Amino acid sequence: MRRAEVADGTYSSGELPARVDSLPNAKRFIPLGTGTMIHDMNGFTVSVTDRDGDTFKMKKNVPSLYSCHIEYEYLGKFGDCVDLNTLKDTWYISRSR
Repeated sequence: MRRAEVADGTYSSGELPARVDSLPNAKRFIPLGTGTMIHDMNGFTVSVTDRDGDTFKMKKNVPSLYSCHIEYEYLGKFGDCVDLNTLKDTWYISRSR
């Protein structure tokens, strides 16, 4: 079914619950909070709210995705995740628990 959706240009994961941890400048992990991730024909959209109620968003459109990493049981504590990068930060997006 997903293959047909991609061929038709209609694929979307829908909103997936997500937990986001940040690794700015590869220094140390910072838990950002929980939110949602959508993967669709436009790329990835991640929205997360921290414990202070501040909202952060990362949009990675398809042309900007020179790579997309999938980590399995990352570091034995983050579980399976997708990591998306900017020049200054890496977000590790995993299923919220």
